[in-house]
Parts: sequence; C-alpha cells; structure tokens
Amino acid sequence: MKFTECLIKPVSSRCNLKCEYCFYLDISKGRKVESYGLMGLETLEQLVKKVFKNTDEVAAFAFQGGEPLLAGTDFYEKFIELEEKYNKRNIRVMRSIQTNGLLIDESYGKFFKKNKFLIGISLDGFREVHDKYRLDNNLEPTFDKVMKGIDILRKYDVEFNILTVITKEVARNIKDIYRFYVDNKFNYLQFIPAMDRGFIQRGKDMYSLANNSYYKFLKDLFNLWYRDFIGGRYISIQNFDDIINKILRHEHMLSCFQRGVCKCQNVVEANGNLYPCDFYCSDQYILGNILDDSIDEMMHRKTTEAFIEESIGIPKECRQCEYYRLCRNGCKRFRVDNRYYYCEATKKFFAKNIFKFEKITKKILTISVSEGGN
Repeated sequence: MKFTECLIKPVSSRCNLKCEYCFYLDISKGRKVESYGLMGLETLEQLVKKVFKNTDEVAAFAFQGGEPLLAGTDFYEKFIELEEKYNKRNIRVMRSIQTNGLLIDESYGKFFKKNKFLIGISLDGFREVHDKYRLDNNLEPTFDKVMKGIDILRKYDVEFNILTVITKEVARNIKDIYRFYVDNKFNYLQFIPAMDRGFIQRGKDMYSLANNSYYKFLKDLFNLWYRDFIGGRYISIQNFDDIINKILRHEHMLSCFQRGVCKCQNVVEANGNLYPCDFYCSDQYILGNILDDSIDEMMHRKTTEAFIEESIGIPKECRQCEYYRLCRNGCKRFRVDNRYYYCEATKKFFAKNIFKFEKITKKILTISVSEGGN
C-alpha cells in the first residue's frame, strides 16, 4: 500500500478529564475490558514494524485517547527510536497527537518541535463555554491549563490546530467563539457535533444538538468565515474546507466524516486490538491484534468488509437530493435508520449558501491559475 495510517490509543480510555460528552468513555464501558492501560513496548514495536512493512510511501501515526500524553515522554521517545529502527526505506512519516493540552510542558514542547508532530488541541471556545463540560477528574476547570499548553507550543513553534465539540453552549455562542479564535490567531479549526449517549443521535441530551440548533451553528459560523474569506483573511475550518474540496472533486483531501463511505482507520488499542473506526472500538468490531496479525490481513477481513459495506447503502431520498454530492448522508455514526440525523439542517444550510460556496471555489480556481502562470 502507498499509505498506511494508524490511530493509536497508548493509554486506552484513561484520561485526566471527566468530560460529560466523552463518547470513548461510553464505548469503553460497554467492553469486557474497559481500559487496557498503558501500551507495552512489545506492542508498540510490533505496531511500528508492521506499519512500515505495510506501506510503500507514507506512514501516518496519530495518537489519541483517552489522554495520550499520560503515556509520558519516555514512551514517545521510544516510539521515535522504533521508527528509526524500522523505517529502512525512508518512508515519509506523519506524526500527530490529539490532546486536551493539560500535560503539555517544556519537555513535550521541545520533543514535538524536534520530531515534527502536529498537535490537535481540544478546546471548546472561551473560558465560560469550555469549562462547562471540560473539567478535570477533580471537577476543576481546565481552560487556563489548556491555554498555557498552547503558549508552550507557540514558544517552540509547534504546529497545532483546534478541535471543538459542538454542544448547545458552543452553538449558542459560536459568534463570540469564532472571534475569540481569530483574536488568538487560531487559524486551523475543526468542529464535531457532540454525540448522544447510546450512540443514537437524537439531540436529546443536555449538551447535544437538535437540527435547529445545528443549522443556527452552521449559519452563524459560515457567515463570519465567509466575510473574512471575501475580505482576504483565510481561516481553515475543516467542515467548510471539505465542502469546497467536494465541489472541486479533491476526494483525497476529504476528512473521514465527509466521505460518505467508511474506510478502515486502523484504530489500535493499548493491548494491540485493532478496530475499523474510533467510533466503533467495541468488542464486536475487533479485527484482530497487532501482536498476532498483519495490518493488511486485518484490513481485508470479513468483519472489516461488513463494516464498510454498512455505510454504502444510500436511501432513495438521498440519491434524489440535489445536495447529495455535498452531504453524502453524513457520517455513519450520525445516521438514524440509515439517514443522516442532521439532514434537515444540512439541506437548509446548503439551500441558503451553495451560491457562496460556488463563488469561493471560482475564486480559488482563479488564484490557482494565476499562481500557476507566475
């Protein structure tokens, strides 16, 4: 394969936060083993070895949690040693970590810079909104600690982006949150709707979004983003970047949420179990174990194929919808009875704004042609 990616959970579901909306905590509680603890070095070595064996051009290692920085700097130093040991063909390597930011200190800052890690910071807006749900295990607020971690990343010139979970509070305050992000020069943003308990999206939980709230969120955020784009200031918001890439048919640039069809993401738990997706790390979706099986073998098992097949069937009303190529029935985890829960909000948003997206793509193409001629 040309490209092999792994989403690695080095400390399983362990975390130093107690977020009300944490979907992975829900998943792990439903397994026979709730947490597999810290990934052993033998498991890490087999993982690194098999990734490089499985790819020809690019190896992508993304560390998630729980809170992956609980593994400690020694763990990641060992990861780099193993990478150097097994990357004998000079494969291009991409390294990233999604973290709540609380444990970022000077040693992590230096390490991330030296080894070219891209850091995803989980931040839910300004202080009052962020601290609504993102409390530590002592139920203390965490906003100041996250911002301190960001300051350290900036001190060492480490690349980072912001991941925000869209709760009711985030949706209501998105105008002020966007301005807060812009004022802090957070130029790379991603927003993901909070998942209902039990993984049936209904917008019924105290923090989750119904269609009207999600539409208002999209509308308010897009209007601010569009105004800045037209005014010459570009803020990368993955949700809108994906729509533009769909219009431009840049399929290789789409995030998993926006493809419409699932793929095997190779999520590796701390004990070596491999799952097809971060949302599906339950016992019924175990594809094998990195200690015993090859990545290629696990990616092509019947369980994997069945998982992908589940996402392919498209309802008739979707196929007939004028916005299907932009929506694609959403992420499978956000479908109810095989229909994207936020269909109503999405259709209304596109109906109001499709002409603006077309205007943006024309401007991008004009700029590309101009630059290509210089």
